[in-house]
Amino acid sequence: MAAPEQSLEFELRQTSYLSAPVDENQYNEYSRVRVRYYFYGEDSRTKGKVDFRGLFSVSGEEGQYLVLPELFMTGKFGHLNQLQVTLGRQKFPWSFFDEHWGLGIWQPLFRGDYINPEAQGLTGLFVRIKQDHFQLAGFVSSLFLPDQGPNFVLDNGRMYSANRWFQQPASEAIIAQGVSSVEYEMVYPQVSQVVSQHSLAFWGRLGQIQEGFWAQTAYAYKPVNQLHIAINMEQKYRTDENVAQPEIHPMVVYHHVGTAEVGYSGDGVSSWFSMTYEKPIQPELSKSWIQSSLNPTSFLGANLQHSLDDLGIHQTSLTWSYLLKEETLDPEKTSESSGVDSSFSRFLFSEVIGFAAKSLLVDRPSKQISSEVRYLYDIKERGGLLQASLSYKPRYAWTWHLGFDVMGVSDQETGSGFFKQYQGNDRVYGGVSYVF
Repeated sequence: MAAPEQSLEFELRQTSYLSAPVDENQYNEYSRVRVRYYFYGEDSRTKGKVDFRGLFSVSGEEGQYLVLPELFMTGKFGHLNQLQVTLGRQKFPWSFFDEHWGLGIWQPLFRGDYINPEAQGLTGLFVRIKQDHFQLAGFVSSLFLPDQGPNFVLDNGRMYSANRWFQQPASEAIIAQGVSSVEYEMVYPQVSQVVSQHSLAFWGRLGQIQEGFWAQTAYAYKPVNQLHIAINMEQKYRTDENVAQPEIHPMVVYHHVGTAEVGYSGDGVSSWFSMTYEKPIQPELSKSWIQSSLNPTSFLGANLQHSLDDLGIHQTSLTWSYLLKEETLDPEKTSESSGVDSSFSRFLFSEVIGFAAKSLLVDRPSKQISSEVRYLYDIKERGGLLQASLSYKPRYAWTWHLGFDVMGVSDQETGSGFFKQYQGNDRVYGGVSYVF
């Protein structure tokens, strides 16, 4: 039995945004402490894992986030442990496409930072059969934990958040009486109405992803990981003040989702091609309600990763990727949902090409220096994102970080896409972490 892996990490990070915030409740400077506890243990018959994270604002302006990506226990049964039964919250390889792009189709996300989402596992019972070149798995659950997004408060009909990735819904609306101010009311569902939801999923794989050709497919009927937003417009209207008071109703909706992927790994190269189809179940609401879009959507994705060893450049890898999202739009509902989608969009991109480079610049017993560069370009929106980071590890326990994120969009772009909305969130950051 190997000794369990266990660590406690503390990180202090300072982030400086280069543009003034649009919302007066947001800031240019953020100081945060990140705490992570990690445990993994395995023997011949069991294995278990705990991954717990906390994000705390030093000055208290943004509050705190508690994140639990994984917490599970697995029992192994049968000859060569071919049957594995897992109970808990576990990240599972349902889709490499969904994991790479951080879409949150299959597994929920922590989205406190929209351009760096963190995957979290589904919670329930997993049963997995593993052979040398063939695997099957099933998942059932009656417990649902949705995405975690930016913290916000509702005060006097307006939503406020210190998080730079939160955008307020419209403060004015055109209704029968003309242009009116909007003061929202939030109708929160009971906790049981959110978490007491059923899920069912199946997954299978042929081949081994470490070497040679492989193929996998998955299907699920489960809640959409993002809470659906519906707005009841049949609400109070204060005529004397020209103020509309619509109600916001977060709710759980279900979807069918299926994914098929094929790939190859070998000789310093790995690649995959993916197709995903999602069909949400529309809630039955009055025609006077507006809601974020729930359209059947198809996704195509491709990824190629390779090393540069053949060119004499060691410990360096390049990744090329592509994403295409196609929605089957309902013309009657598209215009109604556009205002809701601008603040509560599930998917950030429409058609994106991506490039990433990772390199271990210095690898010595006394220090390590690594770098990473990532670039995304949205063809339909004509906007892009450039990310770069540098890490310096002088000793085993210490790591220093430095990086920046820059977004831009074409001057001719008039839509309300992701880069258009958040092009003011260019930033630089630095920090230090220590692992016990």
